[in-house]
Amino acid sequence: MLLPVPYDRRRAVEYARRWALSRNPLFVNFAGQGGDCTSFVSQCILAGCGIMNGTVNLFVMILSGMMSVSLMFPLMSVGGILVTFTVSILFYKEKLTRLQYLGFLAGIGAVIFLNI
Repeated sequence: MLLPVPYDRRRAVEYARRWALSRNPLFVNFAGQGGDCTSFVSQCILAGCGIMNGTVNLFVMILSGMMSVSLMFPLMSVGGILVTFTVSILFYKEKLTRLQYLGFLAGIGAVIFLNI
């Protein structure tokens, strides 16, 4: 069961104003690798409610130390597509048409092509 979490918009806005033009040293620095506005938004949400998806952030922090972010984020995007595709077929027994399989391959190709 999901429990509601109080969200303090004022604290999130204060955080955003404080760190919009500089970097909070408590979080990974993605400067020189394209930046990471997703991390900044997550930090603002964290300031507003005190909860962050630690698993994903830990994964990103570990990978960012092991490989270039220009390689890491496309791999994560393709990984998300593959997981969704696999779960839909294996667990939900989706019956896909050839056109849908082609769309799946085109999606992966687009992620790779856009990040070359």
